[in-house]
Amino acid sequence: PLFKRSRGHRKVEMWLVCLIMSLGVVFTIGFGFLVGQELRGKTRFQPFSTYALLIAELPLKLKQAYAQVFRLELALPSDPGSEFEGFQGKSNTAEIYLLQSRYDGDRKESVVELVDLRNFQIIHHWNPDLDSINKMMVETPTIDQQFLDEQMVNFADYRAMIWHPMLLENGSLLYGNRSLQKISKCGDLIWQNFDDVVHHSIEKDVDGNFWVPVQMSPLTGNAKVFGRNYQDFTEDAVRQISSTGKTIFTKSLLEIFQENDLDLMLTGRGHFNKDPFHLNDIQPALETTENWLQGDLFLSIRDQSMIMHYRPSTNEVINIIEGSFVHQHDVDLLSGGRISIFDNNARVSFTNDLLPEISKVKIYNLETKKFSSYLDNALADDNVQTTIHGRSQILPNGDLLVEQTQSGRLLYYNSLGSLQWQHVNRASDGRVYPIRWSRILYKTDDLDNVASLLAAERCY
Repeated sequence: PLFKRSRGHRKVEMWLVCLIMSLGVVFTIGFGFLVGQELRGKTRFQPFSTYALLIAELPLKLKQAYAQVFRLELALPSDPGSEFEGFQGKSNTAEIYLLQSRYDGDRKESVVELVDLRNFQIIHHWNPDLDSINKMMVETPTIDQQFLDEQMVNFADYRAMIWHPMLLENGSLLYGNRSLQKISKCGDLIWQNFDDVVHHSIEKDVDGNFWVPVQMSPLTGNAKVFGRNYQDFTEDAVRQISSTGKTIFTKSLLEIFQENDLDLMLTGRGHFNKDPFHLNDIQPALETTENWLQGDLFLSIRDQSMIMHYRPSTNEVINIIEGSFVHQHDVDLLSGGRISIFDNNARVSFTNDLLPEISKVKIYNLETKKFSSYLDNALADDNVQTTIHGRSQILPNGDLLVEQTQSGRLLYYNSLGSLQWQHVNRASDGRVYPIRWSRILYKTDDLDNVASLLAAERCY
């Protein structure tokens, strides 16, 4: 018999235990071999390898499904301190405005507010009905169903974050909510572009078109780059969209790297990264100088810790800037052949965790090819740490805006490094909620747009 009674318990024969263990080892090795074959694009053992990969990815898929259904909490785990709430500090004297996107913990939805920084008063707010805007996609027969499903769940009104809003003529507002959406002063949809997933920055060029990072679908690359199993590969691209919402130009970063002989930066560093770019800012040059041409783009590529100077007109990489910053966001063009970089300074640990350090603002001189830091001591004194997201904006007078995106905190310094004011997005429940890439409005065009907004009829 296979089982013998011993003191009230069943005893298993040793040969059976060894047989089960041996079969388990053989099965594990075989299963791993099939998964490896599928990942490497081999077809010899299909469809068995395909099914093996599906089984192997099941825990990840279940985790993603759980996140889509239950990841409703947007309140932040980190808190700068209960004494920080709303605007604190000294208001500005010159005419200057803040355009801020934030998750309103009381409304339980995202809002965009235009704040007069001379008195910290909200002079207008936008609260688009994102659910209704999302439902309009259903009427588009060509839209990808997976895109639509995720839009309706993860980017619903109660959980979406409005990305990097831009104030336009007549009080209209442009922003990202996975698609690029333009609404009127009163929140009515004017147009939206959902050709691909839009993320992170929105910037306008000299011709009035908009540059946005997008995630390509379908992918433009081939199996030599990411194999046949590419579902989790993220292929970022630069995209130009007209003032009426039409796609004008798209170029994949994978193609830019390949066509400029930079492939080894993606595949020659000892491991394969399914998100090798993580493009988070596109800054177009608005004029020609000794260091760039009008229409050139400066790209912040986080996962390469790289700023790329790219010329779309010739598909040419002019320059690659690396060193002295890690996992950066937000590149801006300054006068005198300089650029500013928001350095998250987030190094990766042995376990692939991002290690929080004091964030920095770096200045790079394209002529001398040297870095310098801007107001380092001020950021250190205020413990400015943001491992992901975050941005900075240096004004012509030397003032500096820094955003701790995930900590829901804005800090505004004068040119000497003195903290002039700060804002913490705290709700009445005492929790701090995130913000999403604010702008300081001070240029003539910005002030004209504010004036036309205030002169128009009220919506409510």
